[in-house]
Amino acid sequence: MNFKLSLVLLILIIIPWNAFGQFATRSSEKAINTTTANDQKSVRVSTNAEGKVAVVWESQAQDGDGGAIVFKVLNTDGTTFLSETVANSTTTGNQSFPDITFADNGNIIITWMSEAQDGDGWGIYHRIFNSSGTAQIGETVVNTTTAGEQRFPRIGADKDGNYTITWESEGEVKAQRFASDGTTLGSEVSVNTNTTNSQMYPAIDVAKNGEYIIAWQSDLSTGDFYVHAQLFDATGATVNNEFKADSVTSYLQIAPSVAMDTTGNFVVTWSSYGQDGDNYGVYGRLFESNGAVVDDPFKVNTTTANAQTESSVTMSEGGVFLVAWSSYGQDGDNGGVYLQAYSPEGVAKGSETLVNTRTTDFQIQPDLDLHGDLDDLIVVWQDGEHASTTSHDGSGYGVYFQQYEMEDITDPVAIAKDINAYLDATGSVTVAAADVDNGSTDLSEITLSLDQTDFDCDALGDNSGVLKVTDANGNYSTAGMTITVLDTITPTVLTQDITLYLDEAGTVSFTKNDIDNGSSDNCSFTLSLDKTAFTNSDLGDNTVTLTATDDSGNSRSAQATVTVAKGTQTITFNALSAKTYGDASFSLGATASSGLDVSYTSSDTDVATISGSTLTIIGAGATTITASQAGDDNYVAANNVQQTLTVNKMALTITADAAQSKVFGSVDPAFTYSITSGSLVGGDELSGSLTREAGSDVNDYAIQQGTLTAGDNYMINFVSDDFSITQKMLTVTADESQSKVYGDSDPVFAYTLTSGSLESGDGFSGTLSRSIGEDAGDYGITVGTLTAGSNYSINFISKDFSITQKGLTATADDKSKTYGAANPTLTITYAGFVNGDDATDITEPSISTIADATSSV
Repeated sequence: MNFKLSLVLLILIIIPWNAFGQFATRSSEKAINTTTANDQKSVRVSTNAEGKVAVVWESQAQDGDGGAIVFKVLNTDGTTFLSETVANSTTTGNQSFPDITFADNGNIIITWMSEAQDGDGWGIYHRIFNSSGTAQIGETVVNTTTAGEQRFPRIGADKDGNYTITWESEGEVKAQRFASDGTTLGSEVSVNTNTTNSQMYPAIDVAKNGEYIIAWQSDLSTGDFYVHAQLFDATGATVNNEFKADSVTSYLQIAPSVAMDTTGNFVVTWSSYGQDGDNYGVYGRLFESNGAVVDDPFKVNTTTANAQTESSVTMSEGGVFLVAWSSYGQDGDNGGVYLQAYSPEGVAKGSETLVNTRTTDFQIQPDLDLHGDLDDLIVVWQDGEHASTTSHDGSGYGVYFQQYEMEDITDPVAIAKDINAYLDATGSVTVAAADVDNGSTDLSEITLSLDQTDFDCDALGDNSGVLKVTDANGNYSTAGMTITVLDTITPTVLTQDITLYLDEAGTVSFTKNDIDNGSSDNCSFTLSLDKTAFTNSDLGDNTVTLTATDDSGNSRSAQATVTVAKGTQTITFNALSAKTYGDASFSLGATASSGLDVSYTSSDTDVATISGSTLTIIGAGATTITASQAGDDNYVAANNVQQTLTVNKMALTITADAAQSKVFGSVDPAFTYSITSGSLVGGDELSGSLTREAGSDVNDYAIQQGTLTAGDNYMINFVSDDFSITQKMLTVTADESQSKVYGDSDPVFAYTLTSGSLESGDGFSGTLSRSIGEDAGDYGITVGTLTAGSNYSINFISKDFSITQKGLTATADDKSKTYGAANPTLTITYAGFVNGDDATDITEPSISTIADATSSV
């Protein structure tokens, strides 16, 4: 397999570490690699006790075939001590992903992965050189297991030059220990206990005493990666169990880096996806030498836009650590390298700092190391762009370095002492930092500060304080102390004389607040009385003592006179709601503040009477109700309280009954009615009668209340209805056998009043009529215009009126003829036709003669 890593440019930074101060550049950015053709990438760095710097990287085609492993040694000032040298002797295929450690004995141990050299896929190799570049052993395979892929080696060495190499082997993490001469110590071991899915990308650091920590990226849940780690002692035995270094339960935690101090305390950093709010962020966590966590994980990068990843961490002998990482887009163009320093407690020193000067293209994948205990800091990374002819070294990626200095890293020595602080009259005290300082020192001028300088009464007693000692370069340390706040000021007691009034039980109590007249203290205090209650046996003046005691036990007393008198009382008698005649009796609710019974009187007993506290309504009207309380042995009489009681009349709605009427001419009936709303109280009755509007003719007349009444306690709402006078019925019968002869004029039709009677002064007018027609026959007689007036209704009984036939005289006209001739037409002459009638209006009789043509003359 042709394995390639996208590593870009290596830069070395050497920072003399005398302090946590501001970074200061020593000189401009410079190239490390001499060979610039193709890519120089995958850079790692290590320093030894003398301050020399060993840098290793992969250089494409420098050994004539694929990637080559090249290293170089620099002096502390950045000048070349050993020119770039190819580490691998086998040049076939690719040699990639190198790592380096510079042991204190001067040995440089380099490890890398070599393609197909161990007979199957990638294998892990290593080689030892002295600082002059002379090989101490030939390149030697590290892995015992050769099947599959052995990749991504990392190395660490102790103070004696013994070293351990760890790598990924087909989804497992392996390790092999070596003595300083390159001989194996023990056999290849599996680092990870959990074997679910893949374990990959290990990182290692070895303490000077030989203890070491290995961390790796673990895929225990498909698609989610976590950072796991395992501690080992100097013999290679595991310490406790494999543990999870991060604290999240989802997403991606990848690419760990580790660093240890002299005592075995260590820090782990990694890249966490999405945890800082945008893509990857760099996180870290501190652990004690036994693997116990110091605190929760902390975010390293301040800038969170885009991705911050590919972290590398180094730690001083005393636990100071620094983290470098790649930040994409932050320096204005693609990737940039940033650096953050931390105290042994994990407190960030200063702010994140851009390392690279050149920001064009990619500056990514940094590595860093410390020389000694806070001496020179070495940071390396890679810069450029693959196949670019305009990159920094003119061909793809190159290796560069830049030097920085920092001033004063030593924290001051903070020494504090416990003190007493006394509150003043205002209840406050200010403590200066110098008051608690007990000889704090530093190499430079220091500034003292307290986390709390102002104290008040709430702080009485012991208070934990922190003295912070800061030097001129911002380094600081703290020391704790106890500030005991004390109060020795006695309260001021002021009293006032009061008069108290007995209650219904003949007693009275009072409180300290009743006697207090503005007592004060610089702090909170409590008041107490030697006596708090009196009885009716204490009538008159009594002496009491008020004592004020503050929270610190300081106290003072003063006296006051309490005069005990009979209690005064007041009557509470709320306004009385209006009532209505007929409402039920009710209880009056007046109360005396003494609790004694209240008595009542009514000014008008025709309206209301009172028995005890029960009021009974007698009639409508208004009465004054007086509430009084005469007092007793413990109370003086109360002032009377009066309220007016208004009793409204009972409202009755009386409705005239509907459909009341009479026939014209008859006497009015007694008008009837109903109570349709309200009711009569007790034995009350209605008296009087209804009347109506005047009038005797047929019509509707409104019924009126008239004299109807229920008495003075009622208010009648009368609802009228109509009283109707209806027409009187008369029966008129046409006389029988009335007739005329056809052609005569009609007679005046006669009639007879056969039922009913006319009232005095009334009579008929108008005439009867008949059905139309003049021919002989019977015609019904009708009422015509006959009337007795609008007060009467006529029931007319008709009879027939007969027109009889008129008699006609028919005379045969004389006729003659000549004998033998035919008879002439015979004709008739009529007498008696009327109304323009003639023979055409009748059926004429037939006419004949006995004469014929032979009749004799």
